[in-house]
Amino acid sequence: MPAYSYILMIEQEDGAPINDWLEKASQAANEHAVRIVLHVREQHRLILLCSTAKTAPSVLAVEKTIIPLVDRLYTLLPHSSIEYGAGSVVQSLLEISRSYNEAQHLLMLHRRLPETSSILYYPQAGFYRYLYAMKQEAEQFPAYTSPLDTLAAYDQEHHSHLLHTLAVFLDHNSDAKLAAQQLHVHTNTLNYRLKRIAEVGKIDLNSMAQKVTLYLEIKLLLLEESQ
Repeated sequence: MPAYSYILMIEQEDGAPINDWLEKASQAANEHAVRIVLHVREQHRLILLCSTAKTAPSVLAVEKTIIPLVDRLYTLLPHSSIEYGAGSVVQSLLEISRSYNEAQHLLMLHRRLPETSSILYYPQAGFYRYLYAMKQEAEQFPAYTSPLDTLAAYDQEHHSHLLHTLAVFLDHNSDAKLAAQQLHVHTNTLNYRLKRIAEVGKIDLNSMAQKVTLYLEIKLLLLEESQ
């Protein structure tokens, strides 16, 4: 076994054949000095245990092969429905299962939160790595009624779109102009909605702590809705 390795998963959900995936993956691996140590074929999925072809790699050296390898696969397997996810580089046989679980988790995030599709390497997933742990915490120890619940109830009663407006506003880093463009409304309309959001949800949109909390809760909400 190599000193450093990681799991790379290639997955497609639309039922297209994967007959040439291993051949194309081997071609890309050879071009980028990557060694495919083991592979497993599943329905619509190819699982690769990868390392570097160099004799004395480091974790950093192996990490640097992941993105170029996947970029090459994008050209060799040009299908928009194919997703890629790599787990952490590990140094022990006992840790390969962790890399496998991380790659699987990343593909799950791609399916449920499409904005994460560009994240190819699990350690680069940022706060998205913690969403499932946060979800379990929230389910086990529900702490309070979120302002999101208040906004959702208001939207249902008044046929408004305050919750969606807040989500877009936070997604665009509180930039009213960009958020208004995304929502296809005038900036004045957005500012009025933001005022109503603050009043109805009792939210201080100038508080970074509140905005971060709401942003994460919105991602958890989207994660639940996509299940």
